Amino acid sequence: KRCENFGTCGSSGTEDSGTSKVNLDLFAQFELAQFHLLMGQCDQVRPVLETVVPLMTIPLIQGTLRYAYKVSAYGPAGDNSNAAGSDTLLKENAEGATFAAAMLPFLHACSPTDAATVATNMAIGMYTPDRMAVKMALESNYACMGITGAQVGALPMPPGSSSPPPPPPSPPAP
Repeated sequence: KRCENFGTCGSSGTEDSGTSKVNLDLFAQFELAQFHLLMGQCDQVRPVLETVVPLMTIPLIQGTLRYAYKVSAYGPAGDNSNAAGSDTLLKENAEGATFAAAMLPFLHACSPTDAATVATNMAIGMYTPDRMAVKMALESNYACMGITGAQVGALPMPPGSSSPPPPPPSPPAP
C-alpha cells in the first residue's frame, strides 16, 4: 500500500503499483534465513536479521511521513478539510502516531533529539504537526538506520507545486 504512495513498488523500487520493493527484499531475506536454519547454519541467521530489521522500518517511516503530511495539510493548520474533532482527523492522527511509535526506538538509537521531534509532532492529539521537521528528522538519520532515501521514496509532487497531491479520500468509518 505505501509503495503506491511513495513510488517504491516493483523489483526496481521505482514503480507506483505492484508489490513493494521492500517486501520483495524481505521475502528474499526470509528465504535465506530459512535456508540457513534448515541447513543447521544457525550462526548465519544473525547477519540476515541485521539486514531485515532496517528493511522493516521502511514502511513505518513511510506511514509516519504520509500521516504527518495528511494531518498537517488537511487538519486545522492546513486547509481544515479535516476539522478538529472530525473522525478523519482523529483516525489519521492515530495512524501517524502508531507508525511513528513503532519506528521511534530505531530513530532514538541514532538521534534522541530527532526522535523527540518526531514523537512530539506525531503524538496522539497533535493536530498541527510540523511535517517538514518530521521529514528532516527522519531523513537525516537514514544512513544510521541502515536505509536510503531511494528505499523510502517520496510523496509525488504535481508539476508546478511545492506540496504533494491531495491523498485519496479515506474510506468512511464502519
